[in-house]
Amino acid sequence: SDCCLYNLDRIDKGGKSMKRSNTFWVRICALLLTCLFCISLFGCADNNDNQEKPSGSDTAENTASAGNETACETTTDLPRLDFGGAEFRTISQESTAYDIWVEKQTGDPLNDAIYQRNLDIADRLNIKIMETVPQFYNELSTTVYNSVRAGSHDFDLVFGQMETTGADIIKGLFLNWSEINYVDFSNPWYTRSLIDGAATINEKIYAIVSDMSISYAEQAWMMVFNKKFAENNKIEDLYTMVRNKEWTLEKLNILSNDLYQDLNHDDLRDDQDQYGLVTKTDGCMLSAFFYASDQRFATVNTEDKTITTNLNSEKGLKISEMLHALTLKNSGSLNVNTLTNSKEPYEIFGNGNTLFATLQAQFFYKNLRASDLSYGALPLPKYDTVQESYYTVVDAGCSVITIPTTVQNTDMIGAVVESMSAYSYQKVMPIYIDVCLTAKGIKDEESVEMFDLVMRGRVMDFAYLYDGWSGWIFRTVDLVAKPGSFTSTVKRSERKASSHYLKVLEYYYKGVIAQ
Repeated sequence: SDCCLYNLDRIDKGGKSMKRSNTFWVRICALLLTCLFCISLFGCADNNDNQEKPSGSDTAENTASAGNETACETTTDLPRLDFGGAEFRTISQESTAYDIWVEKQTGDPLNDAIYQRNLDIADRLNIKIMETVPQFYNELSTTVYNSVRAGSHDFDLVFGQMETTGADIIKGLFLNWSEINYVDFSNPWYTRSLIDGAATINEKIYAIVSDMSISYAEQAWMMVFNKKFAENNKIEDLYTMVRNKEWTLEKLNILSNDLYQDLNHDDLRDDQDQYGLVTKTDGCMLSAFFYASDQRFATVNTEDKTITTNLNSEKGLKISEMLHALTLKNSGSLNVNTLTNSKEPYEIFGNGNTLFATLQAQFFYKNLRASDLSYGALPLPKYDTVQESYYTVVDAGCSVITIPTTVQNTDMIGAVVESMSAYSYQKVMPIYIDVCLTAKGIKDEESVEMFDLVMRGRVMDFAYLYDGWSGWIFRTVDLVAKPGSFTSTVKRSERKASSHYLKVLEYYYKGVIAQ
């Protein structure tokens, strides 16, 4: 196998990190030791050129096809840097504070990998990584705003929720990542669709995601199915269906139908009954279905600095109608938003009486790993069989990374982000996928293959990143609830959504701070 070197000590006299070599995918963490052994023997090479890759996916370049168990590391050519013991301070969502900080070793592989990452980077760069300040996402937004407006250098990095960050960027709170030394966005540890289009406008980029943000993997939307339930109901092999590109919205609707049973005989559709599908109709989940259908919400026209709404189309209407049928009309579906008690789809799936459920990747190991169920993973379904690849989005609750304008040492920030992202790509994400999701959660090799599809299919566009509570994400609820008035609903919402997105464009081109 070809192995590559993670190297912080190679000198680049130009001051910025050199362009990296080709990409790779690490999938079996047990082979990391093999990779370390190979470091002194091999240079970096790419064996993935002929593998099928989903168009536009975030990880298409750095994800090998299922079954490739080559372990490899990649090079990051930072200069030999010494920041004199400087403190590196962050603020983060309390729900995803582990993106940047864990307090101590606990014996949990993922926790300990993050802990070791921070020790290693702190030692290599001679910095002191301080405990992050964890706050609820809207409290964090207020704290950062007040800090910057006061001219205070309180934080070097902000790990903010995507929705609030999208709104905060146009307030002039953050620096342009394109001007930060040592950060090389050609590297595979940065989210491709974000860098290539969603966030980069007029040569400016104010928010990034890299593999140091574990939450960007954890909160990817996907599906789970009950193997015993499928077998008892003579459901065709779902893995084969995915491989044959036949896993579609229509197929999910058909397979879920007519499976309802009132198990507790109370004449109520509640969480104790049997269902074909358990899902929800909030904006993030419905948006994930739209993106899985290769439907983007809006396009930025950089030449004339305008926004084109993509939803008002025959395809947009059809997706809305299909989701309405699936989540609100299908006799075998349960929409948890209709329950009087507050339960998530994965909780009801855990009862063992549901064929399919929608969920985020994190729930496989956080909530299902202790289950006795025989279950498997699936990507979200495609729009139709013509659609080439499987796509998804990451819930808007994940963290994106920004730099407050009041920071004093941008070179340190760039060096930390580049080295920590590279380290996470090589030594943290493999553990997340292999240990947390395989050994503790997903229970068969086919599901690992499906999970790889999900990770490769993560996409993001400008409209999603900059939704800011004012774009299209949460308007999808109305679009799906009343597909008969789809066109009028889109037109009614388009004016407000477009006005919001145009403010973002104005900031990128004119630097106008939104009030």
